[in-house]
Amino acid sequence: MKNIILAACLVVFFSNCEKLKVKEDVLPSLIMLDPQDITPTGVDLSSEVLESEISIETKGFCWSEVALPTINDFTIEGEEAYNNSSYFFGRASNLKPDTKYYFRSYATTVQGTGYSEELVVDIPPVPAPPCEMEENTLQIEESTPFNYENVRLVIDDGEYEFKGSSSFRDISIVFKQMPETREYKSEYWYDLERGDATCSVRGLFTFGFLSETQSADDDQTIYVEAMEDGKYRIEFCDLKINSTSYISSFICNGHFVTD
Repeated sequence: MKNIILAACLVVFFSNCEKLKVKEDVLPSLIMLDPQDITPTGVDLSSEVLESEISIETKGFCWSEVALPTINDFTIEGEEAYNNSSYFFGRASNLKPDTKYYFRSYATTVQGTGYSEELVVDIPPVPAPPCEMEENTLQIEESTPFNYENVRLVIDDGEYEFKGSSSFRDISIVFKQMPETREYKSEYWYDLERGDATCSVRGLFTFGFLSETQSADDDQTIYVEAMEDGKYRIEFCDLKINSTSYISSFICNGHFVTD
């Protein structure tokens, strides 16, 4: 009798083990690809589903400051590549500067959630601009800095524009998307065509009796910090400004903080 009971228990044990093995085998298999565009508050992530025997309901990325993150931590859903549904991507944002993060991609089916291997990313600190300026001032060449008032963010027609007013020196700094803490590169004049990591620095400047609308040259560095209190800090050093006709140009430093 004891042998019969023992045999029955062994059958149940191995049956449960086989069920666990089957469930584990049908969970999606994924791989994380190399991270891109790492900034002090964000990183672009991408992943590939290698195998899934069951239809995937959701897929995305999860992360944490401790190892082996899960969907119970910070997550974003992935966006599929237009030509291959096995690949998906997304951007983790609102990260802490100068912090180590652990990332995994995930895919969920009716059987459960499968995860990729872990990816460790060191998020860099907030960059410090090489020049020092008082808040809400603009210095042209060696002149006395101009003070600015009512520095504010205006969202209009899909653009994010920081505006500041000063006598004869109105300025605006325009982004395609809500800016984050990072370095941006300037694009000349109004057409922001080279991607989300660019911005345009524009102004109406008066010299003597002549007023000109002017813009920063291409590929100059603009420092942006999205602060915890909801304000923004924008700085630039040795920025070259040209008139639209290229008749005049000057070098300036700027430091602006929104009200």
